[in-house]
Amino acid sequence: MTDPSSSPIFELNSSGVQARAQLRGGQFVVLMFTAAVLGGLGSVAGAVVGGLMVGVVQSFSAMLLPLQLQNLVLFVVFIAILAWRPQGLLGAQA
Repeated sequence: MTDPSSSPIFELNSSGVQARAQLRGGQFVVLMFTAAVLGGLGSVAGAVVGGLMVGVVQSFSAMLLPLQLQNLVLFVVFIAILAWRPQGLLGAQA
């Protein structure tokens, strides 16, 4: 089994059964968390707006800059918005 996409969650080797870490999707988890915080925690509409904003910022930054800087631009916008509105775009005032 050399293909990592076909790797089992558990494998049997000489030392017994060993759990394997599934690391696929880690980058998407960070982007989803960014969208939820950007929109405002506790607000479903805010999560939708945050997700749309993440997509738009990443698309425009990919058109204008090298692909490696795509997430950098997103996190600069993320920090700027949270500096302006710490509760997120549609979050309730604390």
